[in-house]
Amino acid sequence: MKLEHFYSSSLTFTQHVLAGITDSKIEFPVMYIPIQRAQKVAQLDMELKAQELMIQFESILGTRKFKYIVVGAPSGGIAQFCMALDAPFLPCHFLQVPIYRRYKFLLSNDPDDIANYYEASMKIVDPIIKNNENCNAIMHYDPIHDRPLVSTCHTLRFKYRSLPQAYQDFILNHLEENGTVLFTHIQQTWPQFIINDRTFFQVGGADGIQPEEYLNGSEKIDAWAKEMDIDHTGGWNLNDCGVGTFERKDRPESEWGNPPELKEDTQAFCEDHKLNFLCLTTDDYNLPGILGTYAFYRKFEKSHLKPRGIALEIYTATFYSAIPRSRYLPLWAVFPPIGSYNYISRFLKQILGEFPDIPHQFALTTIPAGFLEQKYHFTDSITFKEWKDLLLQYTEYPKNLTVIHYKGDQITYGTVKIILSYPKLYKDAWKWGQQFSLEPLLPLEIEDIKWAANRANLQILKT
Repeated sequence: MKLEHFYSSSLTFTQHVLAGITDSKIEFPVMYIPIQRAQKVAQLDMELKAQELMIQFESILGTRKFKYIVVGAPSGGIAQFCMALDAPFLPCHFLQVPIYRRYKFLLSNDPDDIANYYEASMKIVDPIIKNNENCNAIMHYDPIHDRPLVSTCHTLRFKYRSLPQAYQDFILNHLEENGTVLFTHIQQTWPQFIINDRTFFQVGGADGIQPEEYLNGSEKIDAWAKEMDIDHTGGWNLNDCGVGTFERKDRPESEWGNPPELKEDTQAFCEDHKLNFLCLTTDDYNLPGILGTYAFYRKFEKSHLKPRGIALEIYTATFYSAIPRSRYLPLWAVFPPIGSYNYISRFLKQILGEFPDIPHQFALTTIPAGFLEQKYHFTDSITFKEWKDLLLQYTEYPKNLTVIHYKGDQITYGTVKIILSYPKLYKDAWKWGQQFSLEPLLPLEIEDIKWAANRANLQILKT
């Protein structure tokens, strides 16, 4: 299947699930340039976006019915959880990245000019909010992790407040009798500026930089700016740039969280149609990274098949359909910097301690950005070698680590090479998985799902 909208982590993971549950290879279109013009994006119809996505689902899945359908917040861990359940995933939001443009020319803007970013974004967001009662809008501004992006385009997420009609129809047509709708309710918060009741502005994002550092600055950020030859000191605070004074409130994080309203509406929909509903929730967006690990461990165990190792995925680089073939347990990290590294260190110790029978064989795939050895890196960046060494500390033999695509201990890719590497990442992950035959796997039951959620420290909300 061809991977489109790969600039969006939410839709990338959604499509990875489709590839995973159909044992398909991910390919990129021969020509696909995801340039979005602001005027066109401002005409966004969120109901139509859901309909277009469900048409893609139907073209791949046909009339097939499923024991589970998952709705809610996205992540790589949740994608692997869905694959273990053999369940399609319906994402809570769509990302739009309209470019700065005047006439036929692309523009470059000062990435530290938060006022311009806000004002230019609002020209796009305002008409969308007025024409789509079913969504919230979050303007995401991260001048450290997303610096190349915020200088050329906007990062705008539009999140469903209620279940779109196309999602409702898909669930009613494709959920098995007595099947279950699962909701991934990820509620870790990040301070956001309240522009109005459905429009929000977030400064910064995961991984190892704290929200207050973004807003108020820090010695670490100032030292990084000097190293990167950036003429900026201090933080980036929307209330200090002259565009207005807005209330600041902790709300579900932009990329990994979901609106609370969508959970309530999905539950009400299930009650109205007498469908089973189960909600998994956490206030830590890192924990879903281990949810798929436990779900696949249970699936292999029930099928009387032993895991062969652990496969670490970083951000949107995943092993997708190679996981059930390889029988490596998937482990997902939010991003390449230090925050995710610390979580994965803990997760590895936890998994290998709980299940000493797992062979110390490892595989690693990652996006080629955000590493310390690259010319542009972050205040929280670490080296690629540190990630490799984290896995190698559990084995005496380097041959027990398979690294997808990359050679050596450094990733020094520039912007163009980063973009060109993505098709190769998924192609090489698929090729690695093809050395293993796909053996029959038994389905998971509700009790298995609860077991996996409890092991991953997610809560199950009573309904």
